[in-house]
Amino acid sequence: MKKLSIPTAALLTAAMLSALPVQASGYTDSSEIALNLKATSAPEGVYIADDNTVYLSPTAARTGLTLPCSVFVEADECKVSAVSLLLQSDCDSIAFCEESYTGAVTATSEAEYTLPDGSTFTTDKKPYCFGTFTSAGKYDPQAFWYTPNFMTDYNAFKLMYMRSGGDLTAFLGGQSDWFSFTDVDLTIAPGTETGTHSIQFQTVDPTRPDQEDPATVITSDISVDEIPKYSKITPTMKGLDIVVPDAPVLFGAVKGFRYADDTEPFRAADFTAEVLWEQDGSFAPVSLAQAGYTPEMSAESPADLQITAPQTVETVLTAGDSSLPGTYCIGLKGDADMNGAVTVDDASTILKYSAEQMFDTNAKISEGTEFEEDFVYFLADMVGNSTNAGADGSAIDTTDASAVLQYIAEQMFA
Repeated sequence: MKKLSIPTAALLTAAMLSALPVQASGYTDSSEIALNLKATSAPEGVYIADDNTVYLSPTAARTGLTLPCSVFVEADECKVSAVSLLLQSDCDSIAFCEESYTGAVTATSEAEYTLPDGSTFTTDKKPYCFGTFTSAGKYDPQAFWYTPNFMTDYNAFKLMYMRSGGDLTAFLGGQSDWFSFTDVDLTIAPGTETGTHSIQFQTVDPTRPDQEDPATVITSDISVDEIPKYSKITPTMKGLDIVVPDAPVLFGAVKGFRYADDTEPFRAADFTAEVLWEQDGSFAPVSLAQAGYTPEMSAESPADLQITAPQTVETVLTAGDSSLPGTYCIGLKGDADMNGAVTVDDASTILKYSAEQMFDTNAKISEGTEFEEDFVYFLADMVGNSTNAGADGSAIDTTDASAVLQYIAEQMFA
């Protein structure tokens, strides 16, 4: 691919900056704008977690694949006139796919696109976040886009971009990440090793280590006494981690909750944690029960342990050659103060917490850790049996206090 020489690029940069419309102000802090590299879809054998971490199944790592990715801009306000970015992979077997690159002026087959307000438009260009519409209602990229540079010797991808003309204060569709900024896929070679591999934005260009400006920078046009000036800021940079795990990947703590008088056997369904599991081409989180895990306990059920005061009991869950340490939380149902007995004091604890929740939704029923809060909440939630302090929608209220009092009365007459 043809690349601009450094002197030519510098001359063009100066000429293009001088021709850009001037805005009132620019970004002043990196927290105001971010560049975020995201995996945009999951091929077979890939799972994309909520935090944008990409997990590869053993099969996918062994056979290799192409991972669709895009760079997104994240900002409340649009003050961008130019962007320079440099992405670099720290793994030799993960590289940028030159054939997949899509920029602001890339021609595609004509297609219809939808904006956040529900309106649609058609274009034969790939829409991107800085595009706009002409007075005639036609989509216009309004961009000078430098030739992207695939730096194979450094396993890096470099791009310089500038906007041109028109309104520079709006994102296409009104929000920055409705459309991507640019698209470039990653090729993951067969036999990629286990571990965490990072693709990160870089501030230092490996080909120009002494360059004064950062390799990843946002330029804004500002006006001081009607004289055009340009402010530059390094944005928040959000790279991408690709993980090839060598052990089960867990989502959530391996903790189970049971009542002390429960005669039902211990089972994997007691635990709310999920594990990444590969089956029939799918690689996704499943419950421990679905993955075939079973807890190893010295007794068949909680009742067999004859527990009175609340206790945590360590266990190991196994599935084939895989094993996971876990913890059981076992106590008396209704024992909200965790003293080993269900009394009117527990009903009072529940009523006090219920009243505090009316004025403070962040109120806690215990003064302990998150783990202890979940345990106490489970014991006090007589009706809902919540195992995550109400995050599942179950609430502790007067109904639970009434259930405690009813239990006490039944025990007295029994």
